[in-house]
Amino acid sequence: MKTQENQLYGQGIAVLPVEIPTASFLTGEEGREIVAAVTRDYSKHPIIRNEFNYDEELGCATGSNAFILGAVQKYLPAGSRLATLAEVQDIASRHPQALRGTYVDTGMFIATTQDQQNASNNTLAEKLAKEFRKRDVEGLMKMINMPGLDMEVDGNSDYGLSFHLREDAEIIPAEILAQSGRFVIKDIERKTGIPKKLDPEGERGLYGRNTGISGVYLNGDLDLGSYWGRLGDSDPGGRVVVVKGAAGAKKILEQHLAELERENVQILVKQNERFKRAKDILYGRQ
Repeated sequence: MKTQENQLYGQGIAVLPVEIPTASFLTGEEGREIVAAVTRDYSKHPIIRNEFNYDEELGCATGSNAFILGAVQKYLPAGSRLATLAEVQDIASRHPQALRGTYVDTGMFIATTQDQQNASNNTLAEKLAKEFRKRDVEGLMKMINMPGLDMEVDGNSDYGLSFHLREDAEIIPAEILAQSGRFVIKDIERKTGIPKKLDPEGERGLYGRNTGISGVYLNGDLDLGSYWGRLGDSDPGGRVVVVKGAAGAKKILEQHLAELERENVQILVKQNERFKRAKDILYGRQ
């Protein structure tokens, strides 16, 4: 897996058509320090402490679930954040070998607040549903990327931890994540990473369910999942994908567009000058 082609172990993969931001696994000294801090500060939570490690042979952090991600993002340096589903889908489409054989969690899908099979999740779902209502969001069947969630210690949760919405959280309608089937890569909505429709001839699979709260992830075959209700589960195939430079990306794009606009104005001025000279020559004014 650790090859020249797999840039998620190295310098990263651009997720926008500019130099930054780039996405990479949690690697190097920064990765080691974050794993050490997370497992130390969440030592009372086995779903984090026992499931999150740094693999020196692979050169990256291994293990992933919603709670691990919730902890990791508390320790990320300024300008870095967890990747969204859209960004992970972008990597999977343009650099599929970078993610094959791993799984990457990206957020949560809330279908209903009650789930008989995973009753431990009901408190989490009810809490988020209540926050939806406070923001005048109608109904459920919504997805939230991990950067839109903050994790906190919660004695009322069976996990001892729960999530609440960040001020800037985007609550994304995602009814299709309650279904299962296949989809075509070109039908992935670029902004959200969610397929617009199912297609039996599609290259990738969607595995969803219509009850409870589930993790949203890409599996080792690059299929999209939204059915795994055991939120504390993890295995060494899990990878944390971090986007670096995200804080400055908007500013860079704005500067790039401003520069293009200036260049466009200069081109128009020169064209107008040439047009005027041509007219003067044509009508004998020069």
